Amino acid sequence: MKKLLFSLILLLGSASAVNAGEFGEAHNRYLDCLRKTLPRGPVAARDIMSALLNNCRYTPPSANASNFVETYGRLLESTMRSLQAGGLTAVLNSYSDRFTAMHMGYLNQIESIVKAQNPREAITTLNRLHAEATRQFRSNPNSPNRGTVNSDVAVLAAIEIAASSIQYWERNAPANEMRMMVKWWQVVLADVAGGIVGGVFGAGVGAVGLGGACSAAVGLL
Repeated sequence: MKKLLFSLILLLGSASAVNAGEFGEAHNRYLDCLRKTLPRGPVAARDIMSALLNNCRYTPPSANASNFVETYGRLLESTMRSLQAGGLTAVLNSYSDRFTAMHMGYLNQIESIVKAQNPREAITTLNRLHAEATRQFRSNPNSPNRGTVNSDVAVLAAIEIAASSIQYWERNAPANEMRMMVKWWQVVLADVAGGIVGGVFGAGVGAVGLGGACSAAVGLL
């Protein structure tokens, strides 16, 4: 497992940037494209990543397209397995060594906010949480790049993606599919999980790509 993680870090470490404040918007664009491109029902992880790359004008962290599809396909599969086994907590446990207690505090708040509040309240609270985290990371002397290291970016991206995902599913869940509205928070947490894992390995661009892919995987079921 450690060897695989090291290989992933080498492959994805030179991720291109997505500016803070644009994570949520970019995530929703890719999610919308995937939902229009992919058929309803279960879709293989590599097919989702191929569609993101070939149909949605996604610029991957790695210049090698085949490596991107294979590597992020594996990340998508492992993230979905963790979600199904133990929710967002299981996802975080897999990468706990990549985050400080401060990071974990923010990430755990996302789940409690999404589960406990209605969509409108959740968006407002998440926006406040994002502003607080941004201030904290920029002022933290232990963050060598003041908010630009992957762990910081993963947290900020996850918060933005959570708020944007709620807005997206509020607009786009078909009126006759009440089951989607009942489980809206489950879809949002899939987005968040993808944002966290993608952010760990691919900074902002990895977060929006894997976040959109996880959301599409759940939303198409």
